Amino acid sequence: HANLAGTGAALSETTLTAAVLAMKKQTGLAGKTLRVVPKLLVVSPENEITARKLLAVIAPTQSSSVNVFSTMNITLIVEHRLSGNAWFLAADPAAIDGLYHAYLSGNGGLRANREDNFNTQGIKFAVAAEFGVAAIDYRGWYKNAGQ
Repeated sequence: HANLAGTGAALSETTLTAAVLAMKKQTGLAGKTLRVVPKLLVVSPENEITARKLLAVIAPTQSSSVNVFSTMNITLIVEHRLSGNAWFLAADPAAIDGLYHAYLSGNGGLRANREDNFNTQGIKFAVAAEFGVAAIDYRGWYKNAGQ
């Protein structure tokens, strides 16, 4: 689907440039370019410092030192449940549907139950929800397995 790096490579200016280019070249069912704009960079804690350096705003004195990623409004997400060097680039969820989420069984949100205990003057709460998520379109996502 042209949204997976051919070979895993560390997060760098070169690999992030390749990811942005791959996302912007995604095509729809009719074969026309969708112009998907990257919005989120998702990394593991191991890649946080590198990602922050890549997205940092700097005031260069030479044009060769300009950080083009700082003007692209890419938001960094450091996901503690990820490990290793894999990283992801995602489009703005408002621009392209990549994930579909909904409450299951027609529930509109969280359900809460409360139980008062007269003897201990305590209160117990229980909160539950049936929530589901499914990937529905690959075009808004890019993955690099890292190195």
